Amino acid sequence: MSLLSKIRFLSVFVAVAVLAGCTYSGSHSPKSSEQSPKDPSEWTSVNSAVDISVTEDESFEFADSRRFQFGFTGENSDSKGDLDFSQLKRRKVLIKFKIGPDAPADFKFKPDGRDAMWIERKDELIKALLEENNGELPEEISPRGPYPVGGTQFTNFKVSKDGKRLSVLVANTGQTTFRYNLRFDYKGETVQFDPDIGTNGESHQ
Repeated sequence: MSLLSKIRFLSVFVAVAVLAGCTYSGSHSPKSSEQSPKDPSEWTSVNSAVDISVTEDESFEFADSRRFQFGFTGENSDSKGDLDFSQLKRRKVLIKFKIGPDAPADFKFKPDGRDAMWIERKDELIKALLEENNGELPEEISPRGPYPVGGTQFTNFKVSKDGKRLSVLVANTGQTTFRYNLRFDYKGETVQFDPDIGTNGESHQ
């Protein structure tokens, strides 16, 4: 039996929703992008804090998507975890995910930062899935692996020692949507959640 067949994946898919009354503990972006230099290497970063609530309903089987309910709060996040950095012109973004106290005690991010957050460009992912499935798009539009080593859009993946926090630095250049998985360890199983990230820095490619 292969390693993949031994791991049961839980995928929860995104429906865009409006988040009201969200909280935020990071810095705010400037009102005008003219306050920042044009060269991305000179951009400073702002924090984007995202709190994650996790509740478990043990009446459902582990692999059933209804077993876990996720909620997200943050200035740049909707309630389903979609992140929008379109207003953060000429600013890098340091995403700081935090699992809330309502989650089971042993519900943690995977210890390796790149494995805790898989990322893939959404347009490239859809194109690849169409090619792999004879022109039909499968229900699961999910990144197929970690963000490439050496990639420049996402760097500095870090998971805290207690497994409850994950941070990643986003270059925020170009107008691109990425699909990402947040990946957790729980009771010997892998649980994952699949939202989107939208960047809207100015393209310098």
